[in-house]
Amino acid sequence: MFPWETLAPFQRLLVVRVLRPDALCAAVRVFVQQLMGDKFVSGGHIDLQQMYEASAATTPLIFILSSGTWEATAL
Repeated sequence: MFPWETLAPFQRLLVVRVLRPDALCAAVRVFVQQLMGDKFVSGGHIDLQQMYEASAATTPLIFILSSGTWEATAL
């Protein structure tokens, strides 16, 4: 039997990448959730006004979006 439990989180991610590339997206989500917490994988409401007011020329806003993750809402 393969010692899955003894692998480090990144090693598990590599195994999933090699053996089940179709499950990689879900594995990356679990990886980020384990290492950084739920707030980095959960979607939520973005208050652009509040973010804009907190930004400055030295603290710009950076959005990283992947296809199918952004939902447009009417203002």
